[in-house]
Amino acid sequence: MHAALLADDRLAGLPRAKVASPTTRAYVTMLQAAAAYEPYAVGVAAVLPCYWVYADVGQRLAATASVVDDHPYRAWVAAYDDPAFQEATRTAIALMDDAAEAADAGTRDAMAEVFAAATWYEMRFWANSYDLEAWPLP
Repeated sequence: MHAALLADDRLAGLPRAKVASPTTRAYVTMLQAAAAYEPYAVGVAAVLPCYWVYADVGQRLAATASVVDDHPYRAWVAAYDDPAFQEATRTAIALMDDAAEAADAGTRDAMAEVFAAATWYEMRFWANSYDLEAWPLP
C-alpha cells in the first residue's frame, strides 16, 4: 500500500521532506525501541495508534475527498479507508486486546503508557507536518 502511494503520480507534486523531522525521528525511535526491547504486548500497543489513527482519519475524510474534483489526497484517503486496511486495523486491535488479556499488570501498565505516548506522537506528527517542522540547524 505504501509503495503504491509513494509511486502515485497524483501525489508527486505534493511537498515531501528531505529528512525526517525531529518529531518523526523521535516517534520512529520510540516505536523501534518498544518493538525491539520490550515484551511483544508492549510492541503491539506501541504500533497500534498508527493503524488506528490512520484508519479513523481515512474513514472520516473519505466522504469529502471522494466528492472534491482532483483532491490531492484522494488516493491517500482511499488507501486508509479501504476495507482491507480497516480490517487490518481491527486485527491489530484484536491482537493488542489478546496480548493485554494474557499479560501481567506491569506489562499492561507499560502497554497503556506506550500506547498513550504513540498516540501523542501521532497527534504531533500531524500537527508538525502541517507546520512544516524542520531541524533548527542549516
